[in-house]
Parts: sequence; structure tokens; C-alpha cells
Amino acid sequence: MNKISKKKYASFLIAFITLFFLCLFIFNKLQNNGIHITIKNQTDIALSAMEISYTGIDKNIPIPIINAKKDYNVTINLPKEFTEGTMKLYYYDFNNNKVEYTIIGYLEKTYHRDSIIIINSVTENGILDISIN
Repeated sequence: MNKISKKKYASFLIAFITLFFLCLFIFNKLQNNGIHITIKNQTDIALSAMEISYTGIDKNIPIPIINAKKDYNVTINLPKEFTEGTMKLYYYDFNNNKVEYTIIGYLEKTYHRDSIIIINSVTENGILDISIN
């Protein structure tokens, strides 16, 4: 091969490899890798009786007891038929009233953002002071 052919071949090879990895990156981003949720219990008490739900789910996702100053991680894979909706956290206050907190106000199949739920404190009635990052 002459010098011009080698340069064209090298340029083509570099362009092909770059395009290949770009396609892999885009394909990976389009795949539903689940919604990663972290619940951080910043309180001095263990938290229990919490559930996560989203539009169209048959049964809420139970959250196990989260001890004081501990975290809990869960990955939620949306079903193929899911189109759009909301995601909520449910818990019961000390008077056994069910409390609803919106985690994700608008959720669609291609949602790829992780959510961190920080529980900062608990009132004397059992209401959680929650912030979401």
C-alpha cells in the first residue's frame, strides 16, 4: 500500500471504531437498566412499613426496615408495557395513617435518573421530613 492508502485506511478504521463505540453507548443509554433508588435514613430510629409504588403496578414494592443512620438500595425495572406515570413512597405515621410522598412526579419508560431519598427527621406524629436528590 502506498502512503495515501495507508492514511485512508487508518482514518477509516479510526472512524469505524469511534462510530462503533458511539453506537454501543447510545444503545446502552436507550436500554432500561432500571431506576436505582437509595433511601438514606438520617434519623436516630429504625424506619419500617414503607413501600414504593408506581403507576400500573399490581403490588407495591415493600422496603425492609432501615436502621438508624443506614441506607437501603433498590433497583426497580419497569415492565415493557409501561409508558408513563408517577412513582411514590408510602409509609404509615404513628397514628397508622397512610402517608404518600411523590418520588418521581413524571416517569416514563426511558427514565434513567437515579433517585436518592433522604429522610432527615421524624416528627412526634411520625411524619417524615423527606428530601429528594
